[in-house]
Amino acid sequence: MKLGSDTDRKDFFHYLIEARDPETGKGLQMKDLWGESSLLITAGSDTTSTVLAGTFFYLLNNPSVLAKVTKEVREVFHGCAVEDIRTGPKLSSCVYLRACLEETLRLAPPVPGAVPREVSVGGATIDGYQIPAGVEVNVSPFSIHRNAEYYNSPLRYKPERWLSKEQSLGGASKSDVEKAHAAFCPFSVGPRACIGRNMAYMEMTLTMARILFGFDIDLAAIEGPSEEGRLWPIADCFIAKKDGPMVKFSERKFV
Repeated sequence: MKLGSDTDRKDFFHYLIEARDPETGKGLQMKDLWGESSLLITAGSDTTSTVLAGTFFYLLNNPSVLAKVTKEVREVFHGCAVEDIRTGPKLSSCVYLRACLEETLRLAPPVPGAVPREVSVGGATIDGYQIPAGVEVNVSPFSIHRNAEYYNSPLRYKPERWLSKEQSLGGASKSDVEKAHAAFCPFSVGPRACIGRNMAYMEMTLTMARILFGFDIDLAAIEGPSEEGRLWPIADCFIAKKDGPMVKFSERKFV
């Protein structure tokens, strides 16, 4: 706040400080800014950690997927140092890595429960039902992401469902990829969707690429044998409450 508006740093908070009510011309009060700060800090940290933890869980319980995404990252950045892995065309070309993150976001959305919306004046027709104005409606990402109408074998961790047959061996048809994206809502949708979505993808992709490039990973502790089809347990308390996985990181031996 001390920086004021005389700065080139146009981050999220800059726009909150500069925001003015179009009718009164007043800005946000300090208590409102504190509330926004709390929300942004949680939204920008806990959510990303959920996806990273979930991705480790699903990769380690699906060895063929882990081998494929590790091979992709190491081939794309062959000859590089870990520090050379950064955002740019090379990282963007890791389409299977992005698909792994999408699939984790589907099965373990960081905000698994409903994000309510209030029906505006005039009401709305939803799925054939007339909903009056003022009523709160919502759809849980956790539920819709497991809907077989949009996702074949919805409880299976399958990154290929996000890629066309031209992009990946075992990829899906164009219509299935479009259908999957149409129901995908881990960041919510519409004008109230997550403003940090692009930053979150950058953080998650960069972190996973550097780890898969520089380390071999394995489960450090597990109840019973690892098996494909295992689901990572999360609980809904607005954000996702999670436990584990416990992962062993071994520095990669470069030859």
